[in-house]
Amino acid sequence: MNILNLIPVAQAQNIDSVTDVIQLIRNVSGYFSTIFFILAGIFLILAAFSYLQSGGDDKKIGVAKQRVIYAAVAIGVAILSSSMEAIIRTLLTV
Repeated sequence: MNILNLIPVAQAQNIDSVTDVIQLIRNVSGYFSTIFFILAGIFLILAAFSYLQSGGDDKKIGVAKQRVIYAAVAIGVAILSSSMEAIIRTLLTV
């Protein structure tokens, strides 16, 4: 079983025009933004549990803060991934 057959974006596609490239970019950016939003949610949940179980320990609170930062970075990457189509379209039309 080939793992690439499970991922629709990775399958061979005929790219005949700029519209096909834009559609491929939309598909890939959609997958990336979904993955990073899910990761952000997981990091926020882990941060909440770390903070609740810290018991006032500064190291555990620091770990919770780091996880919130990771979640913020994941959200930023997801937003950037969502806008990647517009960025590339602007670069191609110049």
